[in-house]
Amino acid sequence: METHRKKSKGTLYFIVLGIVSVVWLLLRVIPKPSRITYPCQRIAAANAVTFITWLFGTAIAAAFFKKAFRKLRESRIPLGVLLIVLALGVGTTTVMLTSYKEIKAAVRSQNTEIFTPPDNPNEPVGVAKGIFPGRVTWAHDPDAVTYNASAPDGFWWEDQNTNPERVDRMFDLSLDGVSGATTAYDGWDNLFRYANIRKGVGDVGYAPGEKIAIKANLLVGLGGGKEKAASPGPTPQLLMSIITDLIEEVGVPGEKITVYDVSARIPDYIMTPFKNHAGAEYQNVRFVGNPKYLEGDGAGRYIAAEEDLEARIHFADTTVAGIYWVKSVTESDYLINLTNMKGHTMAGVTICAKNLYGSVFIPTASPEIWIDGNYTWGFGPNNVTDSLGNPDLHRGMHRAATVHNFYDGNIGELPARDYATYNYLVDLLGHPQIRDKTILYVVDAFYAGDQQNRISTWQQYRGKYTSSLFMSQDVVALESVCVDWMRSEPTNSLNVHGNVDNWLHEAAQANNPPSGIIYNPGAEDSPLESLGVHEHFNSWGAKEYSRNLGTGEGIELYTVDHTVGLNDRFETEIMLTLKQNYPNPFSGITTIPYSLEQETGIKIAVYDQLGRRIETLADERVPAGAHEISWDATRYPAGVYFCRMRTEDGQVRTIELQKNR
Repeated sequence: METHRKKSKGTLYFIVLGIVSVVWLLLRVIPKPSRITYPCQRIAAANAVTFITWLFGTAIAAAFFKKAFRKLRESRIPLGVLLIVLALGVGTTTVMLTSYKEIKAAVRSQNTEIFTPPDNPNEPVGVAKGIFPGRVTWAHDPDAVTYNASAPDGFWWEDQNTNPERVDRMFDLSLDGVSGATTAYDGWDNLFRYANIRKGVGDVGYAPGEKIAIKANLLVGLGGGKEKAASPGPTPQLLMSIITDLIEEVGVPGEKITVYDVSARIPDYIMTPFKNHAGAEYQNVRFVGNPKYLEGDGAGRYIAAEEDLEARIHFADTTVAGIYWVKSVTESDYLINLTNMKGHTMAGVTICAKNLYGSVFIPTASPEIWIDGNYTWGFGPNNVTDSLGNPDLHRGMHRAATVHNFYDGNIGELPARDYATYNYLVDLLGHPQIRDKTILYVVDAFYAGDQQNRISTWQQYRGKYTSSLFMSQDVVALESVCVDWMRSEPTNSLNVHGNVDNWLHEAAQANNPPSGIIYNPGAEDSPLESLGVHEHFNSWGAKEYSRNLGTGEGIELYTVDHTVGLNDRFETEIMLTLKQNYPNPFSGITTIPYSLEQETGIKIAVYDQLGRRIETLADERVPAGAHEISWDATRYPAGVYFCRMRTEDGQVRTIELQKNR
């Protein structure tokens, strides 16, 4: 009985979907045939063709059966049997042709539509950025991901499906590859120093008290960011690896670290590992999201976003106006852009640049705006009209990013932007609040998605999840590599097509872009310079860029060997304790106690408030046990200093020292 009800519901759903698709095509495509290229129309067309084929096939098969039974009653058995065979043949063919799954799969695999770059491979444009200019690291460990959607053991984001140790190792080795270091502390120190030199601050590292914001793409699926099993989002194991490094290696207090996405309801699966962590610093990490979702039973879940109306973004297209940064951006000293690798129904792909959607505030987005899953209170993208029925200004940003003809019920019709036209993503990434503060771009591709709301397995990965991690200091190079990955996967063809890399050409040549637009989002004395280097690889099989080939100063794809020393860190970790100095405050000499569980090499140094190392107290091998070391600060002025202890396996502990006159 239950099986019969399920079949009846399935048939009813199929018929209703077919009728709706036919009506939708008649209303939308007949008046304007070019709309058939829109993704939604292509799916509707598949549904409509399926339904019409089923309707006619069923009618013909029924007619054959009717005639067959009539002939059998007339004792014309051979003709009756022939008609039954024909009826069965038509019916079987109809079932085969009207498989919704197969028709939809055929639409998705239209390889003629998938993005093909207009420029030749290995022809870089722009100026490469980074300690290793243009370097993009790629780590792939197939054993890091074991999730099976067809027979799930919990959710993809849980530890039994995503191995924390393998993810952590992939991140550590990728950081080494980007920074040129061999330890986590030195790697982060190199990144901070590179950023500060670029900002004109000088060759200084992280200074205690400085704030770090991590912009994560936390809009997990529809419905305001609520967790959905098939939606791509940040892998919590990767976020934990990043924050563990910042707390344990760099010595950043948890309260100085903010994870934010002001367009989203912060997912519980992202926050829970930190709120339940045994370490107080992890519990102090700040999570900032859209204030609307803090109403009712959401109260107290995370911190409400705040706008900064002193930080306006000056878009080169003046029709995109009245948009500001949020305080999570402007009050931070450094940024980390942590995003996913996903296709996008409108923009082709959504990676690092579009991740900044969740960093803006649009004051014209009035509180009255509220339609199911759309966003309100002005934070993040807003795809609906204001209370007077006027299009929201964010629609202007959409117009400047559409890579193929697109229609959305909330946004309306958006025609494809041609090459050599303005793209607002250049303004977002080139603004000094982003350009000067971002120390690292990280693309979480453990579960890549063929579109923004769905994780997908890839043919190129033998039908498995991508289980990869990409990192760079050059955002243009990083997105160029990710675009090459996305366009090489046949199942991405439905969304990854059109003028996908127009913005990359504009960003790489921001000082003299193909569009001729003058980009100056920070209203600085001079327009933007190149934001990075862009090129395409020679092939999916070779995956080589100009620096790999030694033919140009473009991108270098640096492949991380995840098999090297996978368990080293966990087998050799040494427990150490750095205790508070005494006396504290002090005026001349102070004593700093510490202890080790086993013999190891240590380095103890003192830093000023700008992060400059002013004195090294120890750099030697020390036996296990309790120890003390003294610092004579007589020649230094009064103020706050920091003592940092580091072991040879990369563990770091930091304490604050207060010197009086």
